Amino acid sequence: MDVPAAESLIEVNFPFSNISEIEELRNLLAASIQPEDKEGGGPGEMISGMTGKNFAAGSMMLRGKKLVRTTTVSESMENPLADESLGEEGEEMMREMFADAAIIYIMEFPGKVKKVKGFPGHEVQNNLVIQTLGMMELFDDPGVITGALSGEVKFKR
Repeated sequence: MDVPAAESLIEVNFPFSNISEIEELRNLLAASIQPEDKEGGGPGEMISGMTGKNFAAGSMMLRGKKLVRTTTVSESMENPLADESLGEEGEEMMREMFADAAIIYIMEFPGKVKKVKGFPGHEVQNNLVIQTLGMMELFDDPGVITGALSGEVKFKR
């Protein structure tokens, strides 16, 4: 955290040895952040809306040297900032807090990336495909994730 520059970074790294572990992690995260009392709401509910069962679903298939990823947003996804319990002041505060925030997805392959179809706005760095999404853009239009995290990547082993 750089207080004078008003910047911070949270990095989460999940190295997977096979694609099935991605779904296992998603299920564990979704279960761990559910609020204890459904009527209680709170931060667990907000986080769940963005990362757990209520946000994105999809599939990944590895066919030789080609990864195919399809992502869709759950029909039940709602903008967590539109929650009435936050109130106008709470929503304004959250918008200020997340104004410059970004979610960066990095897919690392066991060889150099040769071709990428989809994943609009991606960047390729040798064996990495990097996708950067603005947090506020996702809050305000969750459907962005459908196109942003769907596509095909061919790589060389």
